[in-house]
Amino acid sequence: MENPLDVILKRFDQQDRQISTLTSMVARLQGEKETAAKPMNAAEAADFLHMKKNALYQKIGQIPHRKINKRLLFFRSELLAYIEKNAVHSHTEA
Repeated sequence: MENPLDVILKRFDQQDRQISTLTSMVARLQGEKETAAKPMNAAEAADFLHMKKNALYQKIGQIPHRKINKRLLFFRSELLAYIEKNAVHSHTEA
């Protein structure tokens, strides 16, 4: 028969690991939220869209952006919506 104290210590250890996992998940999600809210410059947006910066400038009329003091700013959420709207689905996708 297992010692009751050992059982309690094992449970505390399991809960400690679960709390650590949850804490790191929350930190990662908070970082993603901050990243999503931070505007990107043209180079970062081009990288995010997997295109060259020149191609981004050529499509600037189609890609959502803001222009503030001659600077182009892009937001991750708007770029994701643009990708989804312009996605080409293959016949094999369900």
